[in-house]
Amino acid sequence: MRRLGCEGIEWRRVHPPLERVRVVAHTCECLATVFELCGRGGAYLIRRTTRGPGGPVVEESPAIPAKAAEDLWFRLLRGRAR
Repeated sequence: MRRLGCEGIEWRRVHPPLERVRVVAHTCECLATVFELCGRGGAYLIRRTTRGPGGPVVEESPAIPAKAAEDLWFRLLRGRAR
């Protein structure tokens, strides 16, 4: 759940996702919004897929170094980033 004062993530809509990535971690597929921590060419990004009546909407964060992506991923999972 989102916490008060959480950090905003800059999401960019991609249709379809432009490049193949390696999924390192992901949230549960049972929810309408799924997050994936993805690796691509030495950089990492977070992909957000929101499923709705109009079909899925895929958005990605900017690519960042591994340590920064890992920190962002854990803040996202704890509701400190959205």
